[in-house]
Amino acid sequence: MAILIFEGADKSGKTSLREMIRRARNHEDVTLDRFFGSMIVYGKVFNKYTPEQMFDFEMKEKLFEANFKPVLIYCSTSMSVLKMRLLRHGHEEIPDKVLSDTLAEFNGYFKKTAYTLKIKIDTDEQTLEQSVNAIVKYLKDVGV
Repeated sequence: MAILIFEGADKSGKTSLREMIRRARNHEDVTLDRFFGSMIVYGKVFNKYTPEQMFDFEMKEKLFEANFKPVLIYCSTSMSVLKMRLLRHGHEEIPDKVLSDTLAEFNGYFKKTAYTLKIKIDTDEQTLEQSVNAIVKYLKDVGV
């Protein structure tokens, strides 16, 4: 059993991939659709939390990593594809600056996160099936 954390912007493919991974691995893992990463990223983009709260999220994430060794699965997408997916699903229009800031913050988060087991999946470049195969292979390669 592993703890798998799916992070990324809204409509980046997190939930779809999470459900497909759960089936592919016979529901043996604990899967989370958003966790500290989203709080950290959206906290920065929307200035939602105090510096103390942001620091607390980062410290809790480090503690969680140290105790549970989860796997971070970052679902990345381009701004143009993200905009298309949001509109297709009836989401209200989001200013380009907010979208670009969100994507930049998620990329920065992935690079500097405390998690040692992590994989970045570009949901623009691969089908969902290819993404699932890449994730399953990664999990097998790292012994999870």
